[in-house]
Amino acid sequence: MEFTYLMLQMALLYRKVFPKLAKKKSNYKCLPNDEEWDKARDLCEKLKTFFDVTKVFSGNKYPTTNVYFSKVYDIRLALDDWLFYSGLMIKTMVKKMFDKWEKYYDTINGIMEVACVLDPRYKLNMLECCYTTIYDLMFETRWIRLTILVMLYFMISIKV
Repeated sequence: MEFTYLMLQMALLYRKVFPKLAKKKSNYKCLPNDEEWDKARDLCEKLKTFFDVTKVFSGNKYPTTNVYFSKVYDIRLALDDWLFYSGLMIKTMVKKMFDKWEKYYDTINGIMEVACVLDPRYKLNMLECCYTTIYDLMFETRWIRLTILVMLYFMISIKV
């Protein structure tokens, strides 16, 4: 996705050049129309979130879990927003991405939640904000599970 974002970003910079190229070169017949440019712009805006998150993760030798949680949350918010996009192509793509996000997050959320709670900047406030935004009605269940995880963590750390 990183290279797709960069490629679209660069192409959008030269949007006005393509019609001029079509006038000069008779064999250039594949000129994007306004609707295609709008789709490219929308897709580029949507891929920017992934590009930014990838830069944070790959630009750091050891990304810490507290940074990780907020970026994974950013991705989830972006996916939620994109589910209401009118284009069928993007809706289909986002649905698959959303399913993968849910599967991934269900696997690693406990670790990230505990790390977020232990971060003095966030404590429980970050999780409360994120979970009320994402999960609405399921917030109570997730909050209870998180409380149990944090208590278990402290019980184990006291014994060691």
